[in-house]
Amino acid sequence: MKFTQLPLLSVFLIASTLACAQGSPVIVVQKYERTSSSIVVEGVANIIPPGTKMWATVISIDGKPLDRDRHTMKTVENIFVANDRSFKATIKRYGSLDAYSFPDGKYRIEFFAMFNQMWQTKEVALAAGIKLNNQGYEVSSDTYCASKIA
Repeated sequence: MKFTQLPLLSVFLIASTLACAQGSPVIVVQKYERTSSSIVVEGVANIIPPGTKMWATVISIDGKPLDRDRHTMKTVENIFVANDRSFKATIKRYGSLDAYSFPDGKYRIEFFAMFNQMWQTKEVALAAGIKLNNQGYEVSSDTYCASKIA
């Protein structure tokens, strides 16, 4: 199994302080490990505020898209960005009951986060540049999303 650092394919960072220049990596994978039932990915989330909650999903192996209805491979627990911006994601195959051999190949993983009151804490929202009213809700009804394929 190989992971390669791919160019920034899509980043939807709507909040002004999260905006970044094309080519500046938001997610950097530093280490990965395949266990008997999962893939553990460790890395750094640049720009994204500490405390941000994310998910990760395998979108293709060796360039072949996964059928997300039948072969979902994703984190089953939320990923949180630590104060030093590091994160650890454990990816499993849905329904595998802790017994799935991930095939060898080049994996493309999408890291996803939404910046709204349902997903993030007030502190994370403020650090991301989202304007909140006195009750801690977004001033606009827009959902702020971040998505990065690594």
